[in-house]
Amino acid sequence: MSTRASRGEQFTDVIKRYLVGAPTEVGSIDLASLRRRLDAAALLIEPALAARGIDAIALTKEKIGALGDCERFAAALLSGRTSLGNVDAMARGVLFETLVRSHVTRGVRAYRPPTDARATLELAVELVRAESADHNDDPVRARCLAIGEEESSAWAEQLWGSFRDLVAGWPRFEEAWWPRTEESAKVALGTGTVVLSGRFDIALGGAPTGLPTIVVELKSGVPQRHYVDDQRFYALLATLRDDAAPAAVLTCSASDAGTELATDIVDEPLLSEAVERVESALEGLRRIVVGEPLDEQAGWRCAYCPDCDVCPGFVAPPVIA
Repeated sequence: MSTRASRGEQFTDVIKRYLVGAPTEVGSIDLASLRRRLDAAALLIEPALAARGIDAIALTKEKIGALGDCERFAAALLSGRTSLGNVDAMARGVLFETLVRSHVTRGVRAYRPPTDARATLELAVELVRAESADHNDDPVRARCLAIGEEESSAWAEQLWGSFRDLVAGWPRFEEAWWPRTEESAKVALGTGTVVLSGRFDIALGGAPTGLPTIVVELKSGVPQRHYVDDQRFYALLATLRDDAAPAAVLTCSASDAGTELATDIVDEPLLSEAVERVESALEGLRRIVVGEPLDEQAGWRCAYCPDCDVCPGFVAPPVIA
């Protein structure tokens, strides 16, 4: 059996098992206890934020991940000093994710998805163009709209390969599942100064449907460790917002190596671990705000850190041929 077929069947199995199948027994979850821990951590940092005139701060998966990886990098990120990184790679990711989100929402109706590389790129570019008004001055989206003729063939083939591989074997997203994309979620902690914030690439089910919630993240590229951390943060965010845990969270990653699927059944140990990451991130944020010595850790973020020339913990990332 080919990799593509098996990945499609695996995704279909997840949908059927956790959305329309028998409920998964995960034991009771003490949501009140998890919420108390987060509120307590937020209240500890509020005086430091207030002393510096910060009325509110939103913590996204990117900021929480940075705070956990390296506080020096996180400080640069919070102040807007970090590098965008590989803009071309990010633009390809935006084209891919925009295309798949459209496939999900259109999939509840009869429509004809693109059937070749050129048509796939043209559709993705038009979808990004239609969304551009909501993303003013975004250099990554601007790059999506400025693909030259000479490079368009390579971009089209890569996008077509990823899109075709990821959606092969996907189930039809039925209207009864209430498929939606780019769903915003925000949860205030403490007295409201700290806000956990995110945007789910795909969400299925939920209270109005009588079905459990499933959250899906889309990635174009080989799986990374922080993808798992991100999806578990989204499991926590959905749980806090809905006062009920989603049945599962998963990340679909499509690259030249094929499609990978990472799935988590949401239970109390997973949520408790996600709470610990947020608690640790809030403590790191407090150190940044009050000016205490920061925890510097070498890693993949070194490639994008503006302080690499002065950071004693900097390690040059390996050169990829």
